[in-house]
Amino acid sequence: MNFFNSLKFSEDRFSWIDSDYVSLANQLAGISASNGVEFILNRFSDSNNIFGVDSTNKKTLMQA
Repeated sequence: MNFFNSLKFSEDRFSWIDSDYVSLANQLAGISASNGVEFILNRFSDSNNIFGVDSTNKKTLMQA
């Protein structure tokens, strides 16, 4: 992986290595699984306190 990263252009957003070939094949085929929940963490300004937002109305396409 270090060799791959040494060859990759620093601003390249499209090249990656995936150690799980099934996951890679599914990504390339557009197959993904999701439970429809998107959880976002943010920090209150000028504080170490954080808050989370649970967005359960995310539309997903489930394929197996």
